[in-house]
Amino acid sequence: MNLLSLLQRTAENTGVENNATSASGGIWSWLARCANDACPHKRRMVPFRIRKSGAFQVEDRWFCGPGCAQDFLLLRVRSLISRFRSAAPRAHRIPIGMLLVNRGAIDRISLQQALFRQKKDPPRRLGEQLLSLGAIDEFQLAAALSQQWACPYYPLESQPVELLPFSLAPLEVFRASRSAPAYISADQRSLHVAFCERVDHTMLYALESMLDCRTFPSVATASAVKNALDSRATLFPRQEPFFETVRDARDISAILASYAAEIRASRLKLVRTRHHLWGRLLREKVVRDVLFLLPENPQTAIRSSGISANEPDNSADSRNDSVSKFSVAARAQ
Repeated sequence: MNLLSLLQRTAENTGVENNATSASGGIWSWLARCANDACPHKRRMVPFRIRKSGAFQVEDRWFCGPGCAQDFLLLRVRSLISRFRSAAPRAHRIPIGMLLVNRGAIDRISLQQALFRQKKDPPRRLGEQLLSLGAIDEFQLAAALSQQWACPYYPLESQPVELLPFSLAPLEVFRASRSAPAYISADQRSLHVAFCERVDHTMLYALESMLDCRTFPSVATASAVKNALDSRATLFPRQEPFFETVRDARDISAILASYAAEIRASRLKLVRTRHHLWGRLLREKVVRDVLFLLPENPQTAIRSSGISANEPDNSADSRNDSVSKFSVAARAQ
């Protein structure tokens, strides 16, 4: 009886689970079995040194590779899309108009004028109406929003764009929530994000889950946030694959598995924001983000996109590489 057979029999007798990497102490701290029940290597125990270069981790589960993980990826993607709920709008004790009046920034006549104009143009917020009337400036509005949201004001306009930690996440994640990363601590454990409208707690939670850090919201002027986003896009054009067309969950999982196989990723982290499904593939020092734009209504069926495996892939893959086409074509075989 060889060593691997002995280890396998011992594992079966002691009820070792698939995620044996979480076991404490001993040999089980560096041994694991594939979490795919249909895996042909299910009965084998793979040492950590071999698994580190060849296995694939999704959340707390280990797989022999991206192919074995695709069924679990499909379930995870469907769960993130169908069960996602945006953070409920926060009810403020004091409306922004009353805050501005109390701070002496505007009078009641200006407030009534802005409210009247807002009724005619509902999409524009009250603060934007007051700005268009010339009743307040951006700094007064940002100070009032800071008080309303109980967040500090961050002088984003005084910080060079090159020093902002945009590399932590895809630019579109920040653009969708009208925010910018303001500061990251030296130990990478604390991230401050500046918003110019509503604080997006769903996006902050996604950043915490993806980056393993704590996030702290702050408020900045709209022009400073817009300038930071536009300058970043100009200085550093988008590199990550960005799929702007809604796809079937099977296509999303196949694309993620294909990118994982392409870079031989050892780990995949997957999170959902209000507007995007964000996957991050990691292999030693290599990091690749894959972003999918999702519909506003989380209940909208992913299959409504009508993309077929037998049709040409004309979706908005900004990189136009062959990975996504290979992924969809593979399903037709």
